[in-house]
Amino acid sequence: MAILSRRTLVLAGCAIALAGAVLLIESRSDKILDSATPEADSELVSDAAEVTGELMFPFAEEDVERFTLSRPGETLAFDKDDNGFWQMTAPQVAEAEGGAIAFLLSQLTSTALRSLEVAPDTLEKFGLVDSAIKIELVAADKPYQFLVGNADFTGDQRYVRAIALEDADKEASAETVTIHLVSGGITNAVERPTAEWLVQAGDAAGEPEEKADPQTN
Repeated sequence: MAILSRRTLVLAGCAIALAGAVLLIESRSDKILDSATPEADSELVSDAAEVTGELMFPFAEEDVERFTLSRPGETLAFDKDDNGFWQMTAPQVAEAEGGAIAFLLSQLTSTALRSLEVAPDTLEKFGLVDSAIKIELVAADKPYQFLVGNADFTGDQRYVRAIALEDADKEASAETVTIHLVSGGITNAVERPTAEWLVQAGDAAGEPEEKADPQTN
């Protein structure tokens, strides 16, 4: 019995030591992970930065009435008609692809991964001054602007800024401004080729019916 008890104690001691080692390794791993994923260039972010995301705009997808997408080399413009269908108005006038519009608007009206407070003079480091990609839109009769900035260090997320133009002067004098970190889906939404913003002829009217061969007697 004494031998059995000693063996039991030894095994129990080994189990406790192993568990402690596992906890120590996991703790160190968590610290390494935290230090490897700084919150958006931490030296640029205010101590009051939010660590959780928030809605970027105070409106719903269906409230958007029109928008323009400016990107290097071109500007695309879209209006929603009286029947709720989207039309491209520039660089050509044509019926817009509803799926492409819906995907972009869902990106704009979703919750950000993170929302951060930064000093206005650091916006350039996030690619949010003179942004190459910009969306100007009207929703519920109010104008807004959406700027797409740089990718974060992972390359999978983008810094963006959502601005209510009515408050632009107030933001210009603020000590900090809000920017957001969003998923890479926004990149796909704004870089979609021009042709994919348009309904193709076969999709709009259906494939033309084949004419029957004339009957011969």
